[in-house]
Amino acid sequence: MKQDLLHEHYSGFIPYPEILKVLKKKYSKTLEFKENRHLKFSEDSHTIDWNLIYEKVDERNWNFLAAMFYHIIKSKKFFEEYHLLILKQLKKQKVRNIEFRIRLGSFRGISIEEELKMFYDILPLYIEKGHQFKLIAQACKTDPKERYIPYFEEINKLYKKHSFVRELICGFDLACSEDVRGLKQFDFLVKKMLMPPIFHAGEHGKFVESNIQFCIASKCKRIGHGIYAAKYPKLLQELKENNICLELCPISNLLLAITKTEEELIEMYSIIFMSGIPYCINSDDPNKLQDTDIDDNYEWCKKVPGFNKKFSQQCSIMYSCS
Repeated sequence: MKQDLLHEHYSGFIPYPEILKVLKKKYSKTLEFKENRHLKFSEDSHTIDWNLIYEKVDERNWNFLAAMFYHIIKSKKFFEEYHLLILKQLKKQKVRNIEFRIRLGSFRGISIEEELKMFYDILPLYIEKGHQFKLIAQACKTDPKERYIPYFEEINKLYKKHSFVRELICGFDLACSEDVRGLKQFDFLVKKMLMPPIFHAGEHGKFVESNIQFCIASKCKRIGHGIYAAKYPKLLQELKENNICLELCPISNLLLAITKTEEELIEMYSIIFMSGIPYCINSDDPNKLQDTDIDDNYEWCKKVPGFNKKFSQQCSIMYSCS
């Protein structure tokens, strides 16, 4: 049975070795490895130490990997290649449609409007292959107001102005740490934004309980992660009563150590699985998580009492924006 993936980060979906394979084959003469940290396209010719690059990838350092490939993935020059790699992964993983969380405006030298037009122009390639994608406009809870308010105002303006933007963007999100600010501080955004909230909440941190409560009050259709609802029986009941789907990412939770032990994580997942709450399994940011994919996440879930793969797949389609 096919499924949709509802919790995937745009820059994190493709395994880095797959990206390197394409870069080495097609772009070797136009790359530089700046300061041995950042892969970038260059107008000048450079000698690339591929052994060093593969060593860096093998170290599996989250922040280093994100910085190393940032300028490639967010490059107009590599845009079509990246989407061909995405389509290859969708076929391999038996995925129908996918929703990407993305901080718009991070492609160098182009506006958010131009960036969204690029995404819209690549959409027919997906449709031709029997797929679809949507975007969730993302910022961080830790961003200063001077950054996230103009950002969301611009997205709102474009959403109102262009039908193609309304076709692409299905929600907005505030990701990152749940220790610094709670979602309650962003209530004004829920009231202002023209698209629905699909928040990261209940993953880890001191605001997990209040963040899940805020998602319920904000009538979120889905919650990114939400695993800590397992610690609060009243929240579990409210999630069930409101038919809110949890976008679960087990290997992400495991490798980022959101619990003290794997046994505790298994217990929390079992509570979710047996609660009757809608849920779907996703891979989150897989290229920073040892290049795991949806099948690896399903394999881990086999350890958990109450897991129902078919139910997860059905929920992924039922709660999809596509």
